[in-house]
Amino acid sequence: LYNRPTPSDKNNYFKNEYVVSAIKSIGDALKKKVGYFNVVVTSTVMPGSTGSIIKESLESSSGRKIGEELG
Repeated sequence: LYNRPTPSDKNNYFKNEYVVSAIKSIGDALKKKVGYFNVVVTSTVMPGSTGSIIKESLESSSGRKIGEELG
């Protein structure tokens, strides 16, 4: 992978769309896997988004809930 700054919109606010897209792809792949998985986001995102939109996207795309099945 490569380091690039998190893209911003025309008002210089962070955009989470690229992170959410990647999270959905990871979640889709986890649907087919057995066991516990820990997903780590190493990106600059809007405060609170890992506990909201990013978490929700991962849970819905993987069919798992954060806790015993997913971290």
